[in-house]
Amino acid sequence: MHTFKFPIGTQYKPMGKDYVCTVADHYTTRNAKGDICKIRYCATHVRCGQTLHDDDVVEPTIARALHNATN
Repeated sequence: MHTFKFPIGTQYKPMGKDYVCTVADHYTTRNAKGDICKIRYCATHVRCGQTLHDDDVVEPTIARALHNATN
């Protein structure tokens, strides 16, 4: 079974953006055999008083943002 690298609540700042995103959910897509074939994160951020959702965030996007924040 796959474990997600980034737990719900993880915050990161995407490269080139001026806002902070928060991981809100994990999504997995399985094929007919039950194998995981796609893993995505749902991230949210607030702009102009509205909460926006991005349902197609991949692990490398979050990993790169967290790596750049520590350097």
